[in-house]
Amino acid sequence: MGLVRWMTTIKPEERPSSTDVVKFLRLSQPLPENLKNTGSIRYSTSRFVDKGGQAEVFLGLSKGSMVAVKRMLIDSLTDEKKQIVHREREAFQKLNHVNVVKLIDFAEDGTFL
Repeated sequence: MGLVRWMTTIKPEERPSSTDVVKFLRLSQPLPENLKNTGSIRYSTSRFVDKGGQAEVFLGLSKGSMVAVKRMLIDSLTDEKKQIVHREREAFQKLNHVNVVKLIDFAEDGTFL
C-alpha cells in the first residue's frame, strides 16, 4: 500500500506528522557503502534516528538485517553510571521475549559505549 493511500485510511488526528513521515522516508533509504564498525555491527552516522539524555541512535546492519545502534559518550558517564550500563547490558543479553528489543552486540572503544 502506498504511503498516501495508507495515510488516508487513518483518522486525521492519528496520522503521523509530516516531520515523522520525512524522517521515516529518509531512514528507509539504503545505507551508504562507507559504514563504521562497532563489534559485529556496521552503522552510519548519517542515518541518525534520535537522541536521548545520554545517547544517540543510528541505523546499522547486522547479518544483513537493519538494527538500531545506540552510542553513549563515555566521558559523559560517571563510574557509577558505567556500572549501571554494564549491568543493564548483562540483563538485556539474557532476555528473550517478543516484546523486548534484542541486544545483538556490545562494543566499547576509547570514546563510545
